[in-house]
Amino acid sequence: MKSPRARRLSIVALTMIIVIIPFCLYYLFFVESQTAYFTGRDFRVLGDIGRQIKSKIDNLGTSVINAANKARQDKTETTRPEPKKSPPPLKCCRPTGTTSHPRRRQLL
Repeated sequence: MKSPRARRLSIVALTMIIVIIPFCLYYLFFVESQTAYFTGRDFRVLGDIGRQIKSKIDNLGTSVINAANKARQDKTETTRPEPKKSPPPLKCCRPTGTTSHPRRRQLL
């Protein structure tokens, strides 16, 4: 027969094993799979962020090139001499036929 002290020790050890085994199984299967999932997800998110940054840089480069081309085009347009315009025709004055005053004139 076992002594009462040995019997208490075996009950405590058996209880500890019964409690520890589910936690070990939980960690082994669930926590490890979740760690792998979140690691993969984090790398996918990081890849998406990298693609977004790359597209913003590409768009900014395109905008700078378009602005430079427009500035060059505006500069060439302003440095070209404009053709001289002929002055507008002068409006002639003619005397009115029915007035008695010789200096009155009517614009055409």
